[in-house]
Amino acid sequence: MFSKKSQFFMLDVIFSFVILIIAIGIAVAYTTTAFEEEGLYDLSIEIMEQYTTTEVNSLNNEEIRNFFLTNKITNVDNTIAQQSGEFYLKDNIEDAKTLSRVFIDTYERRNIFLNISIFNETHSQTLYVSQNADDFEEAQTSYVHSREILVFYENEVHPFTVEVSAWQ
Repeated sequence: MFSKKSQFFMLDVIFSFVILIIAIGIAVAYTTTAFEEEGLYDLSIEIMEQYTTTEVNSLNNEEIRNFFLTNKITNVDNTIAQQSGEFYLKDNIEDAKTLSRVFIDTYERRNIFLNISIFNETHSQTLYVSQNADDFEEAQTSYVHSREILVFYENEVHPFTVEVSAWQ
């Protein structure tokens, strides 16, 4: 019915088609992963930038308004990072965690986990960790950014490092 040439040609076409489908599948999987990694990197940079430049008085939240009403926040020009550092110096870690949580709630996304830490030469404190976060060490993709900040408290300057980690 079919000649040997046509049988060989049909097998060649089927084999080529299978290779083409595999190549397209690999290309799509690679570009999807690269896009997700780029988005995670951009998000982690954005969070670091906003955390260290946004003033606490720009957060529109009931808990933050309560901090102002109870005089827990006295300098409205403090950035979120500086105010977290001031809470840290006052041994008021829960308020620093609350401030960080309120800020991060606007960024929390599914399958992206975040961690914010603050530390100086002698102490370290985690201010925020995503709920149900996978183990950071086992993450497929992760980025860690840090930035130095200065906290002015009781007429002294206190240097801190703020670290933002994001992972999938």
